[in-house]
Amino acid sequence: MEDYKKIETFIDRYGNAFDEYISSVVNKLSDTDSEYDTIEKQIANLYKENPEISVLIEDFSRLQAEYEQIEVVYDKSVVVTDQDKKTTTIDAPATVKITAEQVRRIADIVKQIRKKII
Repeated sequence: MEDYKKIETFIDRYGNAFDEYISSVVNKLSDTDSEYDTIEKQIANLYKENPEISVLIEDFSRLQAEYEQIEVVYDKSVVVTDQDKKTTTIDAPATVKITAEQVRRIADIVKQIRKKII
């Protein structure tokens, strides 16, 4: 069988499983691929050298720190494969635990970033 016929359709009911998968793969690349790590560092340095971007780096770092405080609890995933349609559906419900104060802080940081960009 030719390679292109082996591709399966990935259906993500909630729209986040594939993004999370790709993010985890990309995140691990710099640990395993020295060329990727070098390119990632060069890009980061270019951003730091650009005054229009460097003023945003601290804000984005604070925003990232706020998002890291949000707790996401994943329930048991249910995987359903339809052999006839050759599709696999992953139903992975999640509960997001975020306080009103966290939402306020995130909104404030985003507002500051928007003011600098617009």
